[in-house]
Amino acid sequence: LFRSILMDEVVRETLEEKGFNYYREATYNRRIKPQQDVKGYASFTCSTQCGRKWSSYNSWITIDVRNVSIATKFKQKCKGCDTPVVPFFNESEIERMTRYVVERMLRKPGSRPWRASKDRLQAPHDTSRCQKCNYGQGPFCSAAQQLDY
Repeated sequence: LFRSILMDEVVRETLEEKGFNYYREATYNRRIKPQQDVKGYASFTCSTQCGRKWSSYNSWITIDVRNVSIATKFKQKCKGCDTPVVPFFNESEIERMTRYVVERMLRKPGSRPWRASKDRLQAPHDTSRCQKCNYGQGPFCSAAQQLDY
């Protein structure tokens, strides 16, 4: 619970720093949705007996810009025991992801979005272990949104 409060605080501070107000922006721009999915770098530690650790650049959260919080942290299943594990994002990564969400929402229609590096695009992604990919049942987060990093 404490970690969620800290993450929500980082989102709130970043939105304030950028001068972003959901209600004001949504009035002028109907494309702005209250919940925004964004991917980033996270680490995982399985809490079962296996204790396996891994990290991924294909870790997703949903930022709720209306309620200024993290609405969803998409899990990945452990390769050792198949247990779904919640990602851990460090503070600077949450800040970067929130800044990106704000910039993406305020981007003018038709402008070119920032693109991920080829290394990140070519990284393997096990869709059967990804909650955002519905554990392999699709749609797949890496195929549908790989350039929206």
